[in-house]
Amino acid sequence: QYLDEGLGLPQDQAEAAESSRLQSLATITPEKAKSAALAQVPGTVKKVELENEDGNVVYGVEIRTADGERDVKVDAGNGSVLHVEKDDGEDDDND
Repeated sequence: QYLDEGLGLPQDQAEAAESSRLQSLATITPEKAKSAALAQVPGTVKKVELENEDGNVVYGVEIRTADGERDVKVDAGNGSVLHVEKDDGEDDDND
């Protein structure tokens, strides 16, 4: 399994490199992203991870609420909440 990014790295190494690159671009901490997301969507945080969203570095914060799950996108540069979407359970990648 190789990602076609010209790197020729196995997928897990390419993902680690991408994660490291995104971390170097983020100027807020995962804790600040979590706080911003919880201020917008009260609940229990399940996961916080850096993501590349259309070329923008964001934290994806998964929150369990009383009426389901929400995926909150938080700008990794300034901590503003960009988008909240209801997680309909279609994402089935076992995490």
